[in-house]
Amino acid sequence: MMIREIVAEKVERASRSFKQAGRLLYILNLCALGTFAELSTGSLFTDNMVLQRDKPIIVWGTAESGEKVTVQFADQTKSGVASATGKWKITLDPMPASSKPRKLQVSGFKSQVSFADVLVGEVWFAGGQSNMRWALWNTDGAAELFESGGAEIDGLHLFAMSEIVNELDADLPIKGWQKCTKESSTAFSAVTWYFGRALKERFKDVPVGLIMSARGGTPAEAWMDSDFAAGCKPFTEYAAWCDAAYQEKYAGFDEYKAAYIQYKEDWKAFVHKKSPEKPVEPMGPYHAHRAGGLYGTMIAPILPYSVRGVLWYQGESNMWRAYDYRFVLKTLIGNWRRDFEDPSLPFLVVQLPGFGCGGAEHPIWAVVRDSQVTVAAGDANVGTIPIPELGDEKDIHPRNKRPVGERIARYARGAVYGDNIQFAGPSFESVEFAAGKAIVSLKDTKGLKQKGDAIRGFSIAGSDELFVSATAELKKGKLVISSPEVKEPVAVRYLWSNWINPTDVTLFNGAGLPLAPFRSDDWKVVTQK
Repeated sequence: MMIREIVAEKVERASRSFKQAGRLLYILNLCALGTFAELSTGSLFTDNMVLQRDKPIIVWGTAESGEKVTVQFADQTKSGVASATGKWKITLDPMPASSKPRKLQVSGFKSQVSFADVLVGEVWFAGGQSNMRWALWNTDGAAELFESGGAEIDGLHLFAMSEIVNELDADLPIKGWQKCTKESSTAFSAVTWYFGRALKERFKDVPVGLIMSARGGTPAEAWMDSDFAAGCKPFTEYAAWCDAAYQEKYAGFDEYKAAYIQYKEDWKAFVHKKSPEKPVEPMGPYHAHRAGGLYGTMIAPILPYSVRGVLWYQGESNMWRAYDYRFVLKTLIGNWRRDFEDPSLPFLVVQLPGFGCGGAEHPIWAVVRDSQVTVAAGDANVGTIPIPELGDEKDIHPRNKRPVGERIARYARGAVYGDNIQFAGPSFESVEFAAGKAIVSLKDTKGLKQKGDAIRGFSIAGSDELFVSATAELKKGKLVISSPEVKEPVAVRYLWSNWINPTDVTLFNGAGLPLAPFRSDDWKVVTQK
């Protein structure tokens, strides 16, 4: 029941500028008030949960105002008192990993709740849009995985946040933590699942917990706290655009609401009739894309659960604001670090792969990738995971999710856990221009090798800022790039396009990780104001 309270509070903040938002708050508050005095915990506290080792563990919930609440787990007993608004928060001391199933008990004056089979290990949160939400069953190799029994992984536990967008979804059940079985894995995020499997192979005796909250087609702005993001100009501009659009489109919501309620009833009875047709949701203050909206419904209920780090696979829906994405993403990271109560929380950002959109004259996905790299370059605890060769020209949802999840896990092992492995692919370090050539120095080049008969994907430009395709050679660990069309080059770019043909990705280091797309210039790019 805790989720209704959180939804009511957070949606109020996110929807403050909308005249009609009061109706949503009224309904949600009614849901919350019915159980306000009952002892309850946050929605992530269920049987089979995994707590983060070696970090303080925050347990929270609601109770009657002034009620003493006690949390017991392992050899710890901690108490606190519910505030005037009925909220309580108790912090357990850090503890080592344990695969021993134990009980966590929360007691109040009149009642108590307890959770069984609680483990302590490594916990990661995964967020983003459809490529993060994409189900394991719908990916390459899934049939063989399920048939072989490979989806049964002892010590790997999964939590998938329901897609709660607005009042019409407020009754969606939250399944809670699930042990990793064929049934629980089938619809779980493929990228997150493969990441977790690789992590579990590394930490054999340490439980691993994965929390996933993502929704297809959503911009980053939907996942941010409107109050925190008020100082981010691109966010406020997007929020203003939403506000204007919502005022124009709001009238259709009542009709949509009635149709949606009927749709849900029809769906329950679809066994006796044909599959019902889902109505199209109008733009409005309850839309999934609204600024700050999903933060209130799909992030706030998770906070401040202790986690090791965050996986983020998103950016597709920010492509038309690609340059500003660097400011939005940086703000989102700061927002979540505040709310997870960890100012140095690691963020592992999946760099967008190739996709055939926008045309050659509008390399918007290249700019999104550049924004992702820019954010990581300014923060030691943010890493980008390039996957340039793993895209699909015709489908924004590539089905080969396994190498994505495993590549993120490799990065986490080296950057977060300190394993002595090569975890990052080659990347741009510096460039010199001499004798009509660009000489590029790279980082993380141990074992650097060329695949295929030629190095492809490079372009250079002179002071006219007109880029042309260039040839590249690998000489003494450096790239020498030139074109007869550019006598005095001053800038070089690599894989600067929306679609990246896998045959153009020809440089890899000894760990099999590809050279990341880059540019050496700081010239104005598409979508930059």
